[in-house]
Amino acid sequence: GLKGAYEKAINESKGMSNPEGIWPTTEEVIEAFEGLTWDSPGGSIYMRPDHQAVHGGKIGLTKYSEKYGFSILDPVSDLHVSDITPPLGMKTMDWVKQIRK
Repeated sequence: GLKGAYEKAINESKGMSNPEGIWPTTEEVIEAFEGLTWDSPGGSIYMRPDHQAVHGGKIGLTKYSEKYGFSILDPVSDLHVSDITPPLGMKTMDWVKQIRK
């Protein structure tokens, strides 16, 4: 994510205040992070405008695997980011209270 934010900040500043593609400021990198999506071993991560990096998840039951010699998730289900993260602008505890109703 950080590499992508620096690359975006450098590309966005070329021809403007940074014609030679000089190293961006911290503020430019922060701004470039907003709306950025990058891949990770667990899937895609998205940086919201409130600077919260969000991604989906997985849930399942553990089961010992003879094939691997350790426990794995089986069955496994994918969770969408909206299933596990409060919406933009909502406080976590307000979101949790809403779920319990």
